[in-house]
Amino acid sequence: MNHMDVEVWPLIPMAIGMFALYLILFSFVINVVVCFLLYRLFQAVPPRCQRLTPELVWLLLIPVFNLAWNFVVFLKLSDSYQVCFEQLGDRSAGECNRGLGLAYAILCVCTMIPCIPCVGTVAGLAALVVLILYLINMYQLRDRLASG
Repeated sequence: MNHMDVEVWPLIPMAIGMFALYLILFSFVINVVVCFLLYRLFQAVPPRCQRLTPELVWLLLIPVFNLAWNFVVFLKLSDSYQVCFEQLGDRSAGECNRGLGLAYAILCVCTMIPCIPCVGTVAGLAALVVLILYLINMYQLRDRLASG
């Protein structure tokens, strides 16, 4: 064993800790961006159609609580758009991505299943894809609502 190997070992836990800290910070920034996008989507709906006040979206930043609050926010956002389109007499929007919102909320809960190997990782990746699809579709609905 040479002298260099002995000096590197104490740095490994610090490097792992720094990586974990950056990962937590990165995920927090992503969550803030998602909350902002959801907030803007709620703001685009007239107050009479809103099923949740836009400010309550920020409760998604509370760890663990957000697992349950996802169900409320994503389903209420879809419901808000559905009600708005129905009041305009447009039923072609359907359920306004309610199924995608529900799938995202369920997948977020599944990321917390540690007892089955890889379930959390696969659910996390699937949740990311579903979230992106949900946001894209909801922003299309927002644009459609604004134009019509």
